[in-house]
Amino acid sequence: MGKSIVEKEKRTHGSSAFPLALYDNYALFPEFSNKEIYLHWHEETELLHVHRGSAWVKIDEQEAVLGPGEAAYVPSGAIHTARSEEESGFCYEAVVFSLDLLTSGIYDITQAHYINLLKLGRLQLPLFLSLKREWEKRVVEEMLYLVAAERSKAPGYELAIKGALFKILSELIAQGTRAPGDPHQRRQDLDRLKRVIQYIQGNYAQRLSLEDMAGMSNLSKYYFCRFFKACIGKSPIDYLRYFRLLQAEKLLRETDMKIIDIAFTVGFRDLSHFNRLFHKQAGIAPSRFRNTERALA
Repeated sequence: MGKSIVEKEKRTHGSSAFPLALYDNYALFPEFSNKEIYLHWHEETELLHVHRGSAWVKIDEQEAVLGPGEAAYVPSGAIHTARSEEESGFCYEAVVFSLDLLTSGIYDITQAHYINLLKLGRLQLPLFLSLKREWEKRVVEEMLYLVAAERSKAPGYELAIKGALFKILSELIAQGTRAPGDPHQRRQDLDRLKRVIQYIQGNYAQRLSLEDMAGMSNLSKYYFCRFFKACIGKSPIDYLRYFRLLQAEKLLRETDMKIIDIAFTVGFRDLSHFNRLFHKQAGIAPSRFRNTERALA
């Protein structure tokens, strides 16, 4: 899925008539496994199942290492990523779906008491499933049943999928709690954070200070820095440098620009500083990175 550059996914998951999609790098490409799922968010809910290998998974401020057969629940709008814990990578199945798929034609109890509260972020469900408890095993079994139904496309498979989703959510809700604090305030804070991230991605070549970024979020500098690092795993300044270096990698790979010009283009003002940070992040000097990438192309 590419580098962890933090972005809102622009793809459509499924169709308007059935907003659910299955993504897996095992059934389609059994010889291939991802080492990283880029840091991103989407309005849909996601179920992630580790098929083979192990992965470090981060969902907003929470993180865990999942082994084979273990899974994660990613709420709507959560910033999330996964990275292999092994050099060989990991294989996964991800089911991404809109909660609208489970709304009723009438305003019944399931919609009023559960689906709407999930949409509003007022229910806090378990994010990581380790298979140590019976209910976790039941959730994963339903996930695998859902994946098999989606792959089969047998008559009525959509009904099987919806049934499995209801069972999964019922198990998770039974173990969940009311979200602490003000969910509306938390959603606002996350939305502000996402706006800052998108601003950094659009203006990374300019001089951006911590004060600029905190000011955009309308949060105090202290709270902004703490919240940013808790969700993203890097400080705002470290993330800015990280993103600039990813853009430098792209220019080294795709253009013949001089390295000094690339450094200035992505926002660095000192070549030696750029070279030092690039080597620290990529594990190789910019010139060797270019030569290696072109040799592999």
